[in-house]
This record gives sequence, structure tokens and C-alpha cells, in this order.
Amino acid sequence: MGGIGAGVLAGALMLSVLMLNSISHRHVWWMMPNVLGSTFYGARALRSGAGAVTMSGVALHLLISGLIGGLFAGVSLRILKTRRLYLFALFVTMLWYFLAYQYIWARVNPLIPLYATEPATGFSHVIFALTMGKSLATFLPRAFRRPIIWRPPPPPLPDPPAGPVVDVIPEHLTEAPAMGPTAPPVSQQENQTAPEGPVRLE
Repeated sequence: MGGIGAGVLAGALMLSVLMLNSISHRHVWWMMPNVLGSTFYGARALRSGAGAVTMSGVALHLLISGLIGGLFAGVSLRILKTRRLYLFALFVTMLWYFLAYQYIWARVNPLIPLYATEPATGFSHVIFALTMGKSLATFLPRAFRRPIIWRPPPPPLPDPPAGPVVDVIPEHLTEAPAMGPTAPPVSQQENQTAPEGPVRLE
């Protein structure tokens, strides 16, 4: 969520730079939003004023900026130093600038690279990169950008042996221990107490 917000904020500043460039060249401020809106409305968007075409162009630009910010935040979690974060944001933005204007927009909407003025377009992408890097370095906690350490899962426990479970009791536990001296059987006690032969009376 933080990466998308950073991308939208950077995209808004980038579009502001392009609008100021249009005003400085004595064009209407909605020129570049309408050029972006021509993706949906065609060439007639260039003859339209500020309205639905302008809003569609702004929405398209902020949508792309948010997606770039979200993807950038996802791949920059390992970058801890702010300087490296700026450099990586600049690299990603310039890579998108090259691919978009050389391949993507040339096929999707050729009016965008046709009406893009230099060096304002390249400078606006630099503003986008620096703003996105600053936003991620400020608003995203460092805990979310610490290196990701992969640890293998613990090995699975061995399967129990097949077949019925038999309780094995040691032999020395099967016999109850003797408690004191063993008493002789009752028959032996009677034999010991009974006298042999007749009893003499004195």
C-alpha cells in the first residue's frame, strides 16, 4: 500500500511539471492530460477542453504511476540505504521511460511520444524517481525493508512402523517385587505346629 501511494504522489508531481511546461510554452495546462486521454478518445481529445478527456488522462497517468510504485516497493525491500534507494528508483524510472516511449506508447498510442516535449519529459521522470524514492525511504518503516532471509522448513517426522502396535513390557516388571520374607504355605505351618505322636499329660 505504501508503494502505491508513493507512486501516485510521484506521478502527481510529474504531471504538475508537464503542466507547468505547457504553460511556459503558452499552451493550455490540460494539454498533456488530454494527450494521455487520447488513449481512450482518439485524436479528438486534442481538440477538447478541460473535461472528461482531461480526467481520463489524469486517471490513466496516476494508475500507471501507482502500479510502478507498488512494483518498485516490492523489489526494493532488500535496499536499506537511502542513497541506493534513490539510485534504484532512478534506474527503474529511466528504464520505464525508455521502454514506454520506444515500444509501448509507440504501439498503444503514438500521440503520446509525438507530443512529448524534451527535456521536460525526461526531467519530469527524474522528479518522479526522486519523489518515489524519498516517499518510500520516509514512510515505509525500515522493518519492512530489511533483508529477507530464507530458512528451509524443518524435516518431516518419520512415519510410524506399519502393523499393530505391541506393548513391550520388560521382564523385570512382570513379576511383583517381594515385600519382606516369604511366608511358608499354610500346610507347612500346620505341620510345624502339630506335635507327633500322643500327648503325655503329667
